[in-house]
Amino acid sequence: MKTHTRFIAVLLAIVMLFSFAACSEESSSGGADGEVLLTFGEYTLSEKDYMYILSMFKSQMIDYYQAYFAQYGVSYTESDILSMQMTEDTTFAQYIEEISIEFAQQMLVFEKLCGDANLTITNQADINQINSFMEDLEYSYGGEDLFEIELARLGLSRYSIERYLRSEFYYSLIREYRYGENGIAQIPAEKVHEKFLNEYLHYDGALFAYVDYNTGAAHTFKYTDEEARAYFESDFVKVRHILYKTVDSSNVKLSDEKVAQKKSKAEAAFNAIKNDGKTLDDYKSETEDSGYEYVFTRGRMVENFEKAAFEMEVGEVRLVETEYGYHIIEKLEKTEEDFSGKTNADGKTTGGNKANAISAMSADKIRAEALDLLEKLQSGEVKEYPAKDSEKAYYIPLEANFIKKDDANYASFIEMLDKIEEGKYGEKNFVGDATYVIRRLSMTEKDISASIYTTIEDEMTMTEFSEYVQSFYDQIELNEELLEKFDVVTIPKLDGELYTFG
Repeated sequence: MKTHTRFIAVLLAIVMLFSFAACSEESSSGGADGEVLLTFGEYTLSEKDYMYILSMFKSQMIDYYQAYFAQYGVSYTESDILSMQMTEDTTFAQYIEEISIEFAQQMLVFEKLCGDANLTITNQADINQINSFMEDLEYSYGGEDLFEIELARLGLSRYSIERYLRSEFYYSLIREYRYGENGIAQIPAEKVHEKFLNEYLHYDGALFAYVDYNTGAAHTFKYTDEEARAYFESDFVKVRHILYKTVDSSNVKLSDEKVAQKKSKAEAAFNAIKNDGKTLDDYKSETEDSGYEYVFTRGRMVENFEKAAFEMEVGEVRLVETEYGYHIIEKLEKTEEDFSGKTNADGKTTGGNKANAISAMSADKIRAEALDLLEKLQSGEVKEYPAKDSEKAYYIPLEANFIKKDDANYASFIEMLDKIEEGKYGEKNFVGDATYVIRRLSMTEKDISASIYTTIEDEMTMTEFSEYVQSFYDQIELNEELLEKFDVVTIPKLDGELYTFG
């Protein structure tokens, strides 16, 4: 069975990506548009119906990714994108074919479920909107005759477009019929409350920010040059490194075979540097990192990289593995220029880490204040979080709030919060951002807000609906021989007018 994520992506594509409206309703049990590809009881889907779905998904994906890569100055052809890997085992072309056939199955299920329940599209505004859309579409191609010629050239039909558009509204009709206010399969309130208690966390707290969130500038205190230089000497390191990445551009781990190849290449370079008189400069062209030389303080690099850099002696070279790959690291001697910067002939100074040292010292001071408050809260010396202090722009109290345990945007915060017992306090240092001092609050089902209730109910409805719809897939007959004739690589790419409303 397909995943719920896949179901949602395909199901909502019509709403979120193409913005179509409903059309005047026709029979859903077929049209004379070529051979039948899918059969579900008395409902069928023809080769022209599927051709439109497949062509449309291809067009949308090609256009989206070409625009995406263009932002970074990279130009890819249609062929380039279709041959890219969506996953390790699936190309973009294969993925388009997968979601297209699943969408076609969904269309048939929606149509049959609505037919069985005597649900029809009756909203005149919907009918008028699609009629207007079709008129605009004809106009964009120079009139009805030229539009029909273009459809024939593409192997499509007007009926296929209109049928596709209706599927959004069949979906809405059957979902409302099952889960609406008077629905036959509503999600029980006790199930919503149970999910709320199991999947949400309740907290309040305060954050001690290292930066001004309005301007992005660091909150700093006054330090002398001598204090800043002493901190730089003790708490900054300088390295250069070569990286052999074991993750792709999305930080997804490469295959075991490719990881092994990267490891072998890194080890060969490391051994040559250690034993054969080679230097990192000899392998600089092989690095897969945008930077080569770094001067940094604690908390700025991934754990294994940072640990090695601070442990190493000047001149030492190590091979270190991190979540990004294999690094060959050489520790370098810091210079006065690394601290003060370089003064040009015109007297202007650029570079250097004096300001970074002061920012780091200030962050240490702010964090120390946060930890002091945490200790006082834990001991009971302070009963509640202090109110906002106009003299301390870096201190921000947080009102009681809820957060979902699987919110990927706040994974580190949730990991911290999940470890705290109810009624107890904890802290988390987000380097470069803030120290959070948090209290885990208790929860009852009465704490659920209307917006959270609706969110949970919608999630549960979608999950249940996806399982319900997919339960009919085994009853759908597929003409495998006809399906083999479709090739997403060679089918025509639609013009924008055929899949963009407006």
